[in-house]
Amino acid sequence: MDRLLVGDVGFGKTEVAINAIFMMATQGFQSLFLAPTTLLSSQHFKSLQERFADVNISIGHIDRTIKAKAKKQYLEEFENGNLDVIVGTHSLLNVKAKNLGLFIVDEEHKFGVKQKEKIKDISKNTHILSMSATPIPRSLNLALSKIKQIDYLNTPPMDRQDIRTYVKEYDEAIIKTAILRELKRGGQLFYIHNRISSLDIKKQDLLDILPNLRILVLHSKIPADISENEMIKFTNKQYDILLATSIIESGIHMPNVNTILIEDSNHFGIADLHQLRGRVGRSKREGFCYFLVADTEKITDDAKKRLLSLERNSGL
Repeated sequence: MDRLLVGDVGFGKTEVAINAIFMMATQGFQSLFLAPTTLLSSQHFKSLQERFADVNISIGHIDRTIKAKAKKQYLEEFENGNLDVIVGTHSLLNVKAKNLGLFIVDEEHKFGVKQKEKIKDISKNTHILSMSATPIPRSLNLALSKIKQIDYLNTPPMDRQDIRTYVKEYDEAIIKTAILRELKRGGQLFYIHNRISSLDIKKQDLLDILPNLRILVLHSKIPADISENEMIKFTNKQYDILLATSIIESGIHMPNVNTILIEDSNHFGIADLHQLRGRVGRSKREGFCYFLVADTEKITDDAKKRLLSLERNSGL
């Protein structure tokens, strides 16, 4: 197969991938699981470890957080056929396999044409499963012209609720209310500020509003191993808010985080905003998403259309 699986954020595309890997491994074939970011590849690695803990399926992990010695060992074992699946980022495109049966591409819209051609070369005699919540027009064109097969995941998980979405002018009172409401119900928050240079200033702004907030700051220039350790602390509720650039956009699954505030949301594309909103409301709790803009009168007509369409279309 060369199949594109389209399903909304949090609808269970990864679950389909895990089942496919299991089928391959039990029939003696290997799988590659490609993700666009280090954070997402680490999350998939942990998910596979948890899910396959009771079965004899061996898993490797390759991205910039993995030490060279461990990486070399994983690559050798995969080439010898002693490893069932490797999860990782772009470096997977150079991996050699003994008996590759399946190539999974998560967040397919994040990869460029050259990378997709490389995937095709690697997987000439294997199945390809591409997954996306927001497929790019080129992928949809391939699917609709029958070059790729296409499937839709249309059903949300049980107990999932709509994400309440608001477009608001930046206002400290709104931010304070949103943070306190989420903390009161034992939850955590994402705050997206997409400029690395002013993240520390934004952290101080938030502390001026609520001095006791425990804030974790993350962006792409922080070393991957530090990011990984800090994210574990955040998952263990040692922080209240993750203040970050849009690096959390791709597939991050944190069921305890159910409010997201996105500053200068008029500067994001509609697919990015939809992905960011999909980081919350991933449990039984209702999610809240605030698209914040500096001044509603000064944003472009296109940005207004994007934000209003997302505000109106917040149902599952």
